[in-house]
Parts: sequence; structure tokens; C-alpha cells
Amino acid sequence: MQFSLKVKILLTIVMLTLTSLTVFSVLTFNSYKKDKLAFVYDHMASETQSKSTLISSVIEHYDFYIGSIISRLDLNTKQLHPGTQKFLHSHQNLLGIYYHLPEDAPELVLHRSANREEDVSWQDLHLKDTGLSLLNQKSARFIFKKPLTVQGGYVVIAFHHPELINMLNSGSGRINFLLHGEQLLSKKAVSLSSESLNSLKTNFARNPASFGLFETQLENEEYFVSYSRLPYKGMVLVNLIEKQKVLLIQEVFLKQVLVFLVLMGSISLLIGTITSRWITLHLDDLTQAAQEMENENFDYVVKVRSNDEFGLLGDSFNSMSSKIRDLLDELRKYNTQLEQMVEDRTCELQNLTNIQNAMLNSLGQGFVIVSKDHNILPVYSKVAIEMFESVPDQVDPGTLLGLKTEDVDSFRELYEMTFNQMLDFDDMVSMNPSSRSNSKHQHIQLNYAPIRNEKDQLEYVLIIGTDKTKEIENMAKFKKEWAFSQMIMRIVSNRYSLIKVIKESLSMIRLSIETLDKPQPHPVRSVQRYIHTIKGSFSYFHIEEITKFAHDFESFLEPFYNQEHLGDDLKLQILEKLVALQVSIECYIDSYDKIIQFKNAALQKSIPIKDLDAFGKELKAKHPAWYEKFHAQFYRSEIQPYFQMYPSIISELGLKLNKKVKFILEGGQNQLPERQWEELFGQFIHFVRNSVDHGIETEQERVAAGKDATGEIKFGFKVSGDKLEISLSDDGRGILWEKIAKKDSSITNEQEAIQRIMMGGISSKDEVSDVSGRGVGVSSLFSMVQKWNGDIQVINHPGQGMALKIQVPLKKNANLKQVA
Repeated sequence: MQFSLKVKILLTIVMLTLTSLTVFSVLTFNSYKKDKLAFVYDHMASETQSKSTLISSVIEHYDFYIGSIISRLDLNTKQLHPGTQKFLHSHQNLLGIYYHLPEDAPELVLHRSANREEDVSWQDLHLKDTGLSLLNQKSARFIFKKPLTVQGGYVVIAFHHPELINMLNSGSGRINFLLHGEQLLSKKAVSLSSESLNSLKTNFARNPASFGLFETQLENEEYFVSYSRLPYKGMVLVNLIEKQKVLLIQEVFLKQVLVFLVLMGSISLLIGTITSRWITLHLDDLTQAAQEMENENFDYVVKVRSNDEFGLLGDSFNSMSSKIRDLLDELRKYNTQLEQMVEDRTCELQNLTNIQNAMLNSLGQGFVIVSKDHNILPVYSKVAIEMFESVPDQVDPGTLLGLKTEDVDSFRELYEMTFNQMLDFDDMVSMNPSSRSNSKHQHIQLNYAPIRNEKDQLEYVLIIGTDKTKEIENMAKFKKEWAFSQMIMRIVSNRYSLIKVIKESLSMIRLSIETLDKPQPHPVRSVQRYIHTIKGSFSYFHIEEITKFAHDFESFLEPFYNQEHLGDDLKLQILEKLVALQVSIECYIDSYDKIIQFKNAALQKSIPIKDLDAFGKELKAKHPAWYEKFHAQFYRSEIQPYFQMYPSIISELGLKLNKKVKFILEGGQNQLPERQWEELFGQFIHFVRNSVDHGIETEQERVAAGKDATGEIKFGFKVSGDKLEISLSDDGRGILWEKIAKKDSSITNEQEAIQRIMMGGISSKDEVSDVSGRGVGVSSLFSMVQKWNGDIQVINHPGQGMALKIQVPLKKNANLKQVA
């Protein structure tokens, strides 16, 4: 709603006046209310305490008299002292004295008033409680009853005391009474129910002080209550005043305030009208002049003849109109010239735009610009249309970058935070997609650049799309060729090791097939352990086809790891994959046999161990010295050659996982009796792969933990009697059994976690990689130690590393030699 300046001035004056008066009235009323309540409390306290003092003096006075009478009473003769009559007649308000003994007549009167109407009945005396009692409100007659030492006896004084009854008078809105046990003494009848009296007694009981003030509700009315305890057998003087009667003046005061506000509001309205008219007298002419100027009538002259600010404003307005007329004349002349200049400049800009577009399109990159309002400007290269497969300024930036529909809103919020300087530009870039692909299978690299204004504030975001398809294809080709060269180098430098790996792998495939044929629980576990070992062995030689086939075979077996028995269909599928793996290895042999010479090695004649044993026994009997040389040559072998590939394997794994790791072999010169040690030692590769992937930390983590930046994997061998003691250890983070427990809720401690690892099928890694993560490798090592009738012990030091302590039997009666 629009108001004129006059109305605004008028309303302002009225509102300020009324607000000031209202605040003043409220403060005055509250101050008066507080002062009045304080006055009421002071008045009630003074009145109650003064009345309490007077009533106490009256009671003490008659208590003294009755005590004197009891002292003058002879209980044996039942006669008063001779001077008692004179003593009694000296008290003008005394009406009579009565006493009662249990064995006498019901009533004995020692003194009776001349006015027989003032006599007290025996029943009145007998029923009254000990202490002060009111007999007649109209005649102000009281009795004071006091017990004798004789059981059941008492003495009563009847007296007339108008002043005492007047002190207990109740007026309009006020109630005064004396509360003594169940007695209520008052000049007028007190219209309080027993419930109200009990409520008062409860309040008195809660406040044990001799004097008190409080507010309460009685008979649905609010009362101010003051009380005073008399120093005589629980008597309480009570003074009640209706709160409504006391605060009635407030209503009167409120009406007076309202009348005062209405009067002052009317006066302020009149003053405001006069003031607003005086202030806006010359403003009407200025308003008319402004309207004429708005209608482009600059010839209008303001006629304000005053010496104040309005006169100065009118002169300034007329001067401004004159200058505007002159400027318009000049503008008309300049406008004619400007049209020709704009036309010439537009032609120049169009030429520059054409040159710019030609340069952008020649770069072969897609350029788009995103504004603050999250729109793409209509300035982009032609390559951007082909690359992003849409017209850039007709789609949302998130859609252009290939985001999912549910992520577009988050992308918009990210840009808004960046433009509002709530997020750094580099941080925003790190959260944006770095690449995308299109339907043509182009791999598009996305880069972002800020466009800032002269105040270094972000105005636009430049998105640059670059086709990296050929580079990625060339890189993939290079990686493939590099892997091929690495494979050839590994074959040439470790030909005999590869031959051994191929033989062992083909043997494990045959054992896997036999496992499927023989009825045994959890057959998949054994098959998966063999496949896992084959993958680890071939991965060292960079034989990608077989490594990938074994990795996919493991993924296929994983859901059936804990299955007790296999159905015929599943057995057939596993058998087909085993045959396919064997065919893959045989095809590899055919392709690279010129380098490997696997078939020539297979044709070499082997001598059975039993033939060597027979020849050895015969040689030992005829030439003992030759036998020692024969046995050293054919029956014993050093440990070191079995692990000659491990330094390069560990180095390559560390490089792949961005870790530095070294390999230490202790006791490698120990000689062992002839046995299929490859079967056991071949399983140690699983410990190495798990240590590098799980256990050894990154360089930063190790330095932060106070360790050497390079991790360490150590193999130790020692011949002890007929046992070979083996230690496999690393100095990594150890076994984090809590991670294992998260995957198996039945695990409650470290030992249970280790037992679960030995069973296989569980790993502390959250994701499966081509290095580890299935929980099969270490389980396969445990299984092989058991097969060799050996013992294995896990020693875990969280944060420091872990170790496997293994003992396996050596061949009996072998001529062993241990090198220190």
C-alpha cells in the first residue's frame, strides 16, 4: 500500500506520541502496582501484629485471673478464700466463676452475675475446649477454661470483653478470626468451608514461623493472608483480604490511562496534520515538476518563493532542467555521428570474431565457457559439438561432461560454491570429472581454467576437451609390448625356473581334476588354492594371458568356496575351466618353446630315486670315499637356488604398489636331502604377495610410525636334527584381526581371527586385486605344511610385523650338512 508524504509524516508523529505515552503509562502502572502491593503487605503485617499483641495481652490477663482463683480455691471445702468475692467484684467485665469436680454435682457456681440471662449453662461449660472460647458474638461474652490438678476437674471464668470481639470484626472483603484447634472465634460468621480452613491449617503447618504472609485461593477467590501465632496453646490470629478488592484500583487506573491515551492521540493527530501540511506546502510544486520532467517536459519552471531548503531545491531544479535541455540538443547532434561509428565498430568486431572462431576450430579441441548462472555461453568451437555430441549452449554443463542424472544437482552446487568463493578453484577441479567418453569410443580428457575479472574474481569457467584416444591406444600398445619384452627377459634369465613352474602348474591342474573325482568335503577350497598358486607363479614372468585366466577362474570359484559338495553341473563347469587352463598353458609352450625348450627338458632321462639308492649302497660298500662325493652331488641341494627370483619379484610388486621392500635370505646355504621341496617352497610366494600388499606400509606411513622407509621380508632356514625350521617374517603392520572380525561376527579375539585365516576364504582387504584379497594364498600355505606333516605357528606383533614359524621333517637317515 502506497502513502503520500503527508500521510507518512502524520502517521509518524501519531505513532511516536502514542508509543511514548504507552510506555510511560505501562511503567507508571507497574510501579504503582508494585508500590500498592507493598503497601497492602505492610498494612496487613502491621495490623496483624498489633492485633496479635492486644489479644495476647487479654488472654494473659484472664489467664492470670483464673490462676489467682485456682490458688484461692480450697478443694477440700470447695470454698473460695474469703477475700475472693471482693477480688471478683473488682473486675467489672467478669460475669461469673464456675468449677467442676468429678465426684460433685454437675455444677457448682461460686459467683453469678445479677443478670440471669448472662448465666452460662453447664452443657456450654462442659463441651468447651480448654482455653479461650466465644459464647455470644452479639454480647461479646467469652469464657476462659483451665483444668485443675484433679482428673476431670476444671475452672471457668465468664467475662464480657467488647474490645476483643471488635478486634475480630470482619468487614467488606476482609475476614478476621482467631483459630484455636477446631474453634473459630470471630465477631461475624465466617463463610469458610471446612476444606478452606484445612487448607489454611496446612499452610500454617508448612510455615512454622510465628508470623507470615502469603497468597492463596479459598472458595474460588484469591486472598492475601497474614497470620500470627499467639503464645498460648496453638492459637493463630488470621487476617484475610480479597485480592480482587485490594487491586480494584488498578481497573480504575487502567480506564484513566486509556482515556488519557485517546485524548493525547487526538491532540497528536491535530498537531501532525498541521505539521505535515506546513512541511509539504512547497513539496507539491516540486512533485508536479518531477512529473513534468518524467513526461520529458523540461520547460516547466518551479515556483517556490521561500528562503529555506525548499527554495534552494526549487532553484536547483530549474537549473537542472535548463542544463538537461542543453545536453539533449548536444546529444541529438552526437547521436547522428555515433550511429556511423557503431556501424564501423560492429564490422571490426565481426571480423575479429570470425578470426577468433577460426583459431579455436583449428586447434582441434572442444572449448566451452560456463557462466555464474550455470549456463554455457554461445561461444564454443565446432570440435566441441562433435566431441560432446550436442550443441553446448543447449544443454546443462553437467550433462555435457557426461554426469549421471542424480549427480547433476551436486555438480551445480559445486560450481555455485566456487563462484561464491566458498570453495577454492583447484579443489573444485579435483572433484570434477577428469575425462569422459562418447558413443564413438573417443577418450576425452577434460581440463578446466578460470576466467577472472580485473578484481581477480571468478567470472567464467573454461572447459577444454582434448581427444586422447590415440595416445591411450598407443600407451596400451606400449604396455603390451613392454610386458612382452619383460616376459622374454624373464624367460631367458630364468628358463629353468619357468620350466619348473610349468611342470608344477600342470601337476596342480591334474591334482585339481583328481580332487573333483574323489568325494571329499569343500573340494573348491583345494582347487582354488592350486589356481591361486598358478596365478602367482605365472604373474612373475608377465605371462598375462594365463595370469588373467587364473584370476577370472578364482572369481568364478569364490562363491562356492564354503560349499560342502558340488553338483554335477558345477563339477562339469570347473572341469571345463581346468582343461581350458591346461590348454592355455600348452598353447603357451607351443608358442615360446624355442625360448623355453620345455619339450627338450621333458625328453631328458630321469633316474628314479630307488635306483640311486641301490647304486649308493653298492658304492658305499666298495668305495666309501667315492660315496661321499656321490651323495653330495646327487642327494643334497642348497636352499638358495629355490629363492633366487624372489628379490626381483618383491621389487616389482613393491614398485606396482608404490612401496619400497627388500628381501633377506638367511641360512640359504644349508643343504637339504633330495625331496620335492619345490612343492613346499612354491607356496611361500603367497606369503610374499600378502606381505607386500597387506602388511608392508607405504614410505610415508612407515616414516610416520618411526620405521625405516624400506620394508623388509625375511626368510630364515635352519636344520635342527631331523627337522627343517623355517621362519617367514615381515616388519609391516601385522595382522589387523579387527578387520577380519568385521567380516565374521563370530570372531572375538586375535587367535580366532588367525584360525579363520587358516581356513581360507577371508581377507582383511576390502577389494580383490590381481595381487591378493581372496584369502586363499596363506590358506594354501597352511594346507601344504599340514600335508608335509609339519607344524606352523603364527606370531603377530600389531604395528611391528608378523611371522610364520614352520617345522617340517627331513628325509630320515640323510647325510645332512648345516652351514653356519
